Amino acid sequence: MQSDLHFYMHRIVFKLRDLFYPPQSVLDEAGLRSGFTVVDFGFGTGSYTVPAAARCGSDGRVYAIDVHPLAIRAMKRRIRSGRLDNISVIQTGCATGLPDNAIDAVLLYDVFHALSKPDEVLRELHRVLKPAAIVSFSDYRLGRKEAQQALTKDGLFKLLREGGKTLSFQRI
Repeated sequence: MQSDLHFYMHRIVFKLRDLFYPPQSVLDEAGLRSGFTVVDFGFGTGSYTVPAAARCGSDGRVYAIDVHPLAIRAMKRRIRSGRLDNISVIQTGCATGLPDNAIDAVLLYDVFHALSKPDEVLRELHRVLKPAAIVSFSDYRLGRKEAQQALTKDGLFKLLREGGKTLSFQRI
């Protein structure tokens, strides 16, 4: 887990990033629709969580998952102040507690490089995803080939498509 200082520094950097690369343009590639149930794993500053919740609508749900207590507290404040009833927060580094085959899509943005047990996280995400569901992936520290190898090596996911900003993997 990153230090509090590191978390605050990321907040500043990601706010700047969001000005130049709006989260909506990244989410366009994820294919989220009204009624979807989504996991935003390692949501950090929540750049994608709130826009994803808007796309999923009142019939959908976003599970905002992160290990860092500051991220959890900040997201809970955003939920209360914005009356965002379709976002639930889960504090964990891996085990989500979600039921099997319940999730339509996972957002795995800018966090994979920091996971202490990435293979366990991928197994957990595979477990909770519905058959043929999508993992929308982007990580500024990994190249596309490295990302593809990491997500496909255990046969849990296959590359579905390459977008301009993300890679989409399908649950096998």
